[in-house]
Amino acid sequence: TNWVKQLEEEYNRIIQRVKAGGLNNAIGVMLRKRKAQLPNVRRIQREIRERRVEISQIQLAQSDLREHRLNLSDVERELNAAVRALPDHYTEEEREPIRKEVADLVQNQRTLIDALQRDYDAYLNVLFELNIRQEQLAGVTRQFTAYINENILWTGGTAAPNLRTLQEGNTALRWLTSPEAWQRVPSLMVGDLARNFHINAPILVLLLAWLLFWRRIQKTIEALGVEARKKKHTRFVQTLETLGLTFLAGAAWPALVAFCAWRLSVAAETVDQARATGMGLLAAAFMGFCLETLRQLLRSNGLAEAHLGWPGNRLASARRVFVMLLFVLLPASFIVYIFENQAEEFWKDSVGRFAFAAAMIAIAVALYRLLGLARMDIQEMGKDGGWIAGKQKLHRPIHLIFAGLPACLALLAMAGYYFAALHLAYRFFWTLLLILVVLIGAGMTRRWLDLTQRKLAIREARKKRESL
Repeated sequence: TNWVKQLEEEYNRIIQRVKAGGLNNAIGVMLRKRKAQLPNVRRIQREIRERRVEISQIQLAQSDLREHRLNLSDVERELNAAVRALPDHYTEEEREPIRKEVADLVQNQRTLIDALQRDYDAYLNVLFELNIRQEQLAGVTRQFTAYINENILWTGGTAAPNLRTLQEGNTALRWLTSPEAWQRVPSLMVGDLARNFHINAPILVLLLAWLLFWRRIQKTIEALGVEARKKKHTRFVQTLETLGLTFLAGAAWPALVAFCAWRLSVAAETVDQARATGMGLLAAAFMGFCLETLRQLLRSNGLAEAHLGWPGNRLASARRVFVMLLFVLLPASFIVYIFENQAEEFWKDSVGRFAFAAAMIAIAVALYRLLGLARMDIQEMGKDGGWIAGKQKLHRPIHLIFAGLPACLALLAMAGYYFAALHLAYRFFWTLLLILVVLIGAGMTRRWLDLTQRKLAIREARKKRESL
């Protein structure tokens, strides 16, 4: 209770201080330091989960004790029957001490069970109370953290990279690769596999079958692409089938990585390094799904080329760009999310910041190449390129702005505004995905209209031929 009260009081004091002094770099540094000192919400949640497991075990033990106490009556009857069945040469005086000793033993067991039940009840009350207090503490900490995040977005909370940054990075890598932490993980994973075999086994079989059929999925996409190129082709359902198969091809290996990350996070949630690694693998799996799906989208005779009519002479170059992004963004997103999911703020600003900057530079290079290819296509299409083809003066500024934004975010992070750069990168990433979804949606709509028009034209031609 005192922790919660003290944290609430400090939260209110900091709000008043920010209102009185405004936001500046000094306030930003103070907020960053205070954020690093806040209780670790993930650790609190982990302790609450562990305590809930302990509560379940105690309640199970209480149930066993209650059942054992009820069975004592049967035990007493059986022991008394055994005393009565003693040989006839035992006199009543000899039987009575035995009967009394049996009764005392049973009564002592009842007394011990009752005492142990009372101790269990008292311990459960303590555990329940502690969980309630920690949940309150976690709630106040989340509120405090959200306020700090909102107010340090545009305040320089970290310095540019220096010697201390390298030292903190070395410490962070030693923490992540600590043998003492990882030596427990294999046994935890095996235990989780055994306990949840009914869940893990079917999913693993499904994922492995998915990987085995990956080549067949790609061949089906190519076959549908060849069919879609025919002049008399009018079936839009095959375009929808190709879209679905493209997602299946792009999600095959990321799904397996995501499953392994999920089980690692669940099985070894008490090991901070393993839990953070699981979150990093989940981020890498999602990034891999996005990039691999786009690569499959641009494949030869794939959805973009054969169905949506995107120029095939540029797609090979675009695919090479996405291969480069796979090699850079997968490890970068893995590292960034590992250190974003641990409590030490300085480690985020060292290893996490360098990985983030590398990812942003790679995205800037990729966007420059991809937008350059798009500009060449628009120029070649001329008037057929739509309204944007007539805005020649806007092409280069748009090209440079989109390609320059990730580079600016990298510079922003290295200048000490890593928190702001990271959150802006999230928005930029989702904006790019939204643009891609709109482009694909527009292409699918145009494909449907073209096929419908072609179907009507074929029908009209048949009617004319039949009327002759």
